[in-house]
Amino acid sequence: MRYAIFLPSAHLSERKNYMSLSLSALAFLGLTLLSVVLLALLTAVGAGLLARTDGASLPASLLRAGVTFGGTLTLLTALLAMVISTVTSR
Repeated sequence: MRYAIFLPSAHLSERKNYMSLSLSALAFLGLTLLSVVLLALLTAVGAGLLARTDGASLPASLLRAGVTFGGTLTLLTALLAMVISTVTSR
């Protein structure tokens, strides 16, 4: 069974340009995105704990954890997009 992901086009009635994914590819993409979010969360917790043990206040350590989470998530998402575009461009 294949699932279709419709890409935006100029005409809504024209549905010729779509990318179909199998269920296993869709599951793999979901698990990859989940692992990216969990890795970003893990680094954020580590940065928050390190800031807290360094003597920072609770709001300051939460701010550092949030910045670390955002930065790590951005970096890993960009890396994932680059890998996907490299693999799918044939």
